[in-house]
This record gives sequence, C-alpha cells and structure tokens, in this order.
Amino acid sequence: MKKKIFAMLLVVGMIFTAVGCAGKGGNNQASPYADATEVLTTVWNNMGEVEYPVFGGNFENSVENAPGNLPVTDTDTMTYTLLVPADVQEKVTSAATVNHMMNANIFTGATLQLDGMDAKDAAEKIKESFLANQFMCGVPDKLIVVTTGNFVVFAYGATDNVDAFKEQAGKLDGAQVVVDQPYL
Repeated sequence: MKKKIFAMLLVVGMIFTAVGCAGKGGNNQASPYADATEVLTTVWNNMGEVEYPVFGGNFENSVENAPGNLPVTDTDTMTYTLLVPADVQEKVTSAATVNHMMNANIFTGATLQLDGMDAKDAAEKIKESFLANQFMCGVPDKLIVVTTGNFVVFAYGATDNVDAFKEQAGKLDGAQVVVDQPYL
C-alpha cells in the first residue's frame, strides 16, 4: 500500500513540476545548440588566438587547447572549480569547461545546459556562489554570466580574458549578459 501511495505522489509531483516549469521563459526557448560543449566551443573558437594554454573537460577526460565535455557526475569540478551550487548542479544535463592550464583564477569558462531551472535563476545562484567564495591562490578580477535559452555560459578570471570571452558569448543566438560582476 505504501508503495502505491508513494508512486502516486511521485507522479503528481512530476506533473506539478512539468506544469510549473512550463511557464518559465528560459528553459522552453528553442536553441540551435545541441549541448554545452557545442555552445562553449562556439564561443571559444571565435575568440581568436589566445595567449595562454588551456585544457577542457576534467582531469580524467581533458583535451588540450579547447573546451571539453564535463561529465555531470563530476560534482567535485562543478563545486570547487566552477563554483556551481548543488541545487543548480541537480538541473544540469550537459556541461563543458575550458580552464587556464596553470591557474584557474586567470581564466575559467564553462557552459551548463539546464532542465527544470530558469537560466537567469541559475546565473544569480552562480554569482552568489562566486562572491561568497574565498580564493586561495590569486583572486579573479570578475565574473560574467550569459544566458541563451536553457544554457548558462560563464567565465571568471582576469578582466581582459573574461571581457574577451564575454564579447564572443554575447554573440550567441539569443544571448543576454545577465551578470558582469567584479570580485569584491
């Protein structure tokens, strides 16, 4: 009997979630991008010659000098490198990163594809996490967050690097710069 009640409550909860999310503008917009890696690669490839070495993805599946896929199960990288709060991580369906090879605080870029959370809400939560973080080895100058459909594209690091990234991310289809925040 308990299993039947639990199953019914689960179904009702899923219906309410689907109905509740249907009204959120950020997640239901059609996007020309297939996943987070495609979005981040589009931005990165348009940045031109970058003067510093980078790697993409995570340490287990890294690629040199390009963005790479980040498995959504890699909560350590999402938490400690990307500063993505747990409630946002729960809504990520694909992720990609590109990081300065020597010091992530000089440049870290990422894209998250979300399901069940408005991209602007996720952007605000990432901003709050960034501002609450105490950096140990060098302090990044700023954070930018751009949304497009159900994608959140963000970077933190040295101002010149982040501004160059922001310029290209702002050219994505439907892009909106929602955070341009110095680290205080």
